[in-house]
Amino acid sequence: MSVAASELELRSRETSGAEEESLDIPASLSDSASVIACDLDDVLCQTNLAVAEWHNEQYGTNMTLDDFYYHYYWKNPYWGGIQETFTKVTELYKTDRLYEAAPIPGAREGVQALRDMGFKLIIVTARVRKFKKGRGHGSKHIFLVCAKLNARLLIDDSSENALQLVTTLSEPIPVLLFGQYEWNKRISSHADSVESMVFENRLQIEGGREFWKEERFEDHIPDGAQIRRVKDWEEVVEWVKTARAENRL
Repeated sequence: MSVAASELELRSRETSGAEEESLDIPASLSDSASVIACDLDDVLCQTNLAVAEWHNEQYGTNMTLDDFYYHYYWKNPYWGGIQETFTKVTELYKTDRLYEAAPIPGAREGVQALRDMGFKLIIVTARVRKFKKGRGHGSKHIFLVCAKLNARLLIDDSSENALQLVTTLSEPIPVLLFGQYEWNKRISSHADSVESMVFENRLQIEGGREFWKEERFEDHIPDGAQIRRVKDWEEVVEWVKTARAENRL
């Protein structure tokens, strides 16, 4: 999950009729049969922890990672309405806090272990246009990026990305759903960009019922889908080793 996901979803409401930008990935990035696509935020670096710390400093809240129930920030406590969330995210991007996020424990060692096995890791992550300019190759859909890269595996903390990949590609690839995070225990969709889905509003509508505890991502996974939960980088490396030994990767 990344802070950019909330902003990108909000901006998409304003540009829903815009033409999908082209995706031109250099052949050098996809010429290997051993590409692993890897998310950045909360897979390689502790983005949401940095976001929570910033929010607490700015607004006097007590936000923790356990308060990130959903992919979109306005669906979580403390963020307020959709426009308020957009304003906060805009202010966050004016700082360097996201670039100061600490690495995920074991990420460096895990990445090196996969490279030592001969895999090429390519970061595939949500980023706003300002960041992408001159720094990467953009597309709104992760399945398109993975297809262009000829990726053999995706490592991501987003249940939304995992589901998109296994239900959209004609030849789905495995997904390692990374981390024991609240937000990937559930799923969000474009339809959630309405005020009734703002956390405080929905809590009131539900009469105080803790609705998020009744939602399960597993209920949305198709039979046979290659989605495997991994809690940390040690489990990532072990899964890859086993899959490779069994000729599944």
